[in-house]
Amino acid sequence: MSEAVLEPRASIPLDTYVVDCAWSADSGSLAVAGGEGAVLQIENAAQSPQVRELGEHGMGVLAVAWQPGRNVIAS
Repeated sequence: MSEAVLEPRASIPLDTYVVDCAWSADSGSLAVAGGEGAVLQIENAAQSPQVRELGEHGMGVLAVAWQPGRNVIAS
């Protein structure tokens, strides 16, 4: 049995630690819940990542999820 090898594809510096993340249905975007309250959307995550802050919760974020069939993120 051979070992699985993970290869780095991209690196994104964030000002917070990641509590949760979720891929969009088309796998083109990643929603990220930051432990200090930020909700981020990372587009083109596989090739050339672009981070966009969608908003911030004052008491932190516990989870993120995509609404099925739509480009809407719940946090």
